[in-house]
Amino acid sequence: MYTCTSQNTLSMTTVNKSQELLVYCDHDNNADSTEHTDQTHPDQTEAEHQSADC
Repeated sequence: MYTCTSQNTLSMTTVNKSQELLVYCDHDNNADSTEHTDQTHPDQTEAEHQSADC
């Protein structure tokens, strides 16, 4: 999640847009990472999967 936050913050020019994307990215990771990791990458940890996604 740290990687995700850094990239989104650096890529956006306004605070509002940055916060919007941070919320969206965090929500997407929290909702999908566990299921996707179990089915597709059983050897990955949740943290590694989140970093790779972002």
